[in-house]
Amino acid sequence: MKNHLKRFLNIYTLGGTISVFLVIGFFVLIPVSLDAFDPLVSAYKDFELTDIYYSQLVNTDQIITDTNIVLINIDNFTDRRDISNLIEKIQRFEPKVVGLDILFRELRDSVIDLQLSREFSKWDNIVIVNKLYDTNSDNIFDTVQNSIPLFSAHTKNAYADLIVDNDRGYRTIRDFLPFYRTEQDTFSAFTTQIVSMFNPEAFNRLRDRENPVEIINYIGNERSFINLNIGDVLDSSNTEFSFLKNKIILLGFLSLNSKCEQESFDDYFFTPLNKRYAGKSFPDLRGVVIHANIISLILRGDYIVILNYTVNLILQILFVFLNMIFFYYVEKKLKVLYDIVTKVVQVIESVFIVLIQLLFFSLFSFNFEISIALLGLILSADVYEAYASVIYKIKDRTK
Repeated sequence: MKNHLKRFLNIYTLGGTISVFLVIGFFVLIPVSLDAFDPLVSAYKDFELTDIYYSQLVNTDQIITDTNIVLINIDNFTDRRDISNLIEKIQRFEPKVVGLDILFRELRDSVIDLQLSREFSKWDNIVIVNKLYDTNSDNIFDTVQNSIPLFSAHTKNAYADLIVDNDRGYRTIRDFLPFYRTEQDTFSAFTTQIVSMFNPEAFNRLRDRENPVEIINYIGNERSFINLNIGDVLDSSNTEFSFLKNKIILLGFLSLNSKCEQESFDDYFFTPLNKRYAGKSFPDLRGVVIHANIISLILRGDYIVILNYTVNLILQILFVFLNMIFFYYVEKKLKVLYDIVTKVVQVIESVFIVLIQLLFFSLFSFNFEISIALLGLILSADVYEAYASVIYKIKDRTK
């Protein structure tokens, strides 16, 4: 047993592994100019391997997947009277929850605004969005902007903020913040508040997970949900909407080319469903559709499970070390074929671990990080060869 360990744990395998991670650390910690590779870096800056699953394997043209949620497109509403009339009509059919992805920041027409306020006051199942602000630029939300009191006083109010990593160059939404906790209070997200009213058991399961951030397990775009247009609902000739009973109704902007003056580009987002998963060109989903996906996730309970960070790191280091042992024996036994054998193995192993990650993600909603393993694999053969040659020279000089 000891002899076997000595064969594996030697100055070449251990030193080679350490050298690989020193090289990785050098590129991570030392600023290196990559101007020549800017187009490539920009294209893949916001890319994750699981994007391949969502963009290529999830069928966004499929039939309706989640019938609990109904989306109503309000792109073409003329004023707040339309919103008031829309709520009045859909409430006739007894939906469980009505969520408005609209922030009413200001007064407009006093008569129409009062009409909408009165409509809100009739019901206890309406949720409208608010917005969190970090006024001190310290990455801590310290201010909440509600709709004006005329409206917010009669509704539930919850933040609709989505997690955007602006440093990565795009607005790709992969995660959501179910709760925001301060020392004084806990705020619920728009989606979390809606689920708490629709299915308290699903809400409790989410809360009991105690995860500050959850990954969105997307099921698709707006075609995955029942969706209607505000004009069709308000059309007096259309009276059969009994299917709205006990549903979640979400009012928001659905069109990606809307010209409505009531909304802004801030509600357009990239998601992993984007068919161009690298070098994205144009956002693929509106905010209300992302909210629908989050609600669907919470109701299904199909959460993404992430491998523990420490365990994941240890496994990646072990993977690089095992490759170093293999390269050590190839260099000893097949020195002439070292370059060919190592390059073939690197390609096969790279494809294999990517496929394994995608397989576990698609079948078990289980994800783990492989970037260190891939980078270590790419570097290991050349780093080992350079490291071994240095050791050989040192040994020759000390003879």
